[in-house]
Amino acid sequence: MRPLGHLIAATVVALGCTAATAAAAITVTPASDTVATGRIELDFGDAGGNVERLDGVRWRDSGGMLGANLATSSGAGGCDAPAALPFTWGQAGSAAGAPQPVGDGSAGTWTPRGRRSVEIASSRPLACTGDTAVTPVRTRYTFFDVGGAANKIRVERTFAFSALTPNYVTTSMRAYVPRLPYPAYSQVIHPNSAGNALQTDATQNPYQPETNWNQTWLAINNPATNAGVVLLRETSSSARIILDNDGGTTSASAIDLLKPLGGWIAPVTETEWLCFYDAVSWPVAQRSATNLPSQCAVVPVPINTALPVITGETKVGTPLTASQGTWDASAALAFQWLRCAAGVCTTIPGATATTYTPGDADEGKQMRVDVTSTATGGETDTASSATTDGVKSGPPQSTGVPLVTGEARQDEVLTGTTGNWSGTPTSYRYQWVRCAAANGTG
Repeated sequence: MRPLGHLIAATVVALGCTAATAAAAITVTPASDTVATGRIELDFGDAGGNVERLDGVRWRDSGGMLGANLATSSGAGGCDAPAALPFTWGQAGSAAGAPQPVGDGSAGTWTPRGRRSVEIASSRPLACTGDTAVTPVRTRYTFFDVGGAANKIRVERTFAFSALTPNYVTTSMRAYVPRLPYPAYSQVIHPNSAGNALQTDATQNPYQPETNWNQTWLAINNPATNAGVVLLRETSSSARIILDNDGGTTSASAIDLLKPLGGWIAPVTETEWLCFYDAVSWPVAQRSATNLPSQCAVVPVPINTALPVITGETKVGTPLTASQGTWDASAALAFQWLRCAAGVCTTIPGATATTYTPGDADEGKQMRVDVTSTATGGETDTASSATTDGVKSGPPQSTGVPLVTGEARQDEVLTGTTGNWSGTPTSYRYQWVRCAAANGTG
């Protein structure tokens, strides 16, 4: 994890080693605090000390053009946020006001998870939330880089409510608000309660709930261009739509979770898929209650929650063992050992078991293991262990016998060579032996 205001280096390979293969299309770039796929760019700016805030959300349309920032800031910053850097995209809280568990002042940690996910652990001061107990929040973003799937992001957000926070009395809560520019994005399109027809609503100020909905998906749409974002639900808790805009420059329409029967006294997780579309990728004539943009679908995705670990003495001839790490939504695991030198790691052919015994070729090198998890349906991700210390030499082993030179007769001098050895010996000890037979026995 990174301290607030800093970012861990994480590209296609983590922890200091550079792969010997071409870079993947999903990158996390610490120099600019961005996550990018071939189609989407997110800027976790954090310039004002807010670990949850997104300063930039941009995507490439069907023609390959990178569009304008959809997370344009509006209003004045507050609650520990600079006035020029208010929180916009990704807020969470009651549309009616307090409490607001994610917003200006959210602080915490930002952690790459494998090579396609980012996890944010945050909390917000009570003075900011308007509540009487701090609610920890975990937000996970997972990215895609293949075909039409590269237009989507999986967002999973968990609120750690507990029996100690029954004071959280609001009747509903928007778990994730994609604040698109308003009035451009002034429509909300969604299936009706029966799921057999589309309904189009306008955002409202003040906000207004919409209950004629089957709780599966909604689209925040620009009626002039018919481009926007689909919010597809992976979870099934009771929800409604909030039709909302701030009367100024942003739309705050979102999925509004309804209070559980027992109250907000247990952790609540809402998972939504953000599918970016335009009139080409989702033609107006083809839109229906069941027909979404291509590849805007829920699929299991493995998420690494703890890296693999290598145990054992890093020494030639001594076995090393790799743990698998821990994963969410994992169905199968595969291991690959690598040797690293000067920041470059290369795969070791055939080294695909949980154990590996370093050989002479590994002496002086660092070892790493990559664990690839595959979820049901075929989605994969890879997590890399930390690199070990350099592999020490093992016990010397003969690779070529000593030779005796000279004439074997009385008073003549014989000379013995050391022979050849592996393990980089530092000294040699000799012992001459007389034999009764020519074959070296007796």
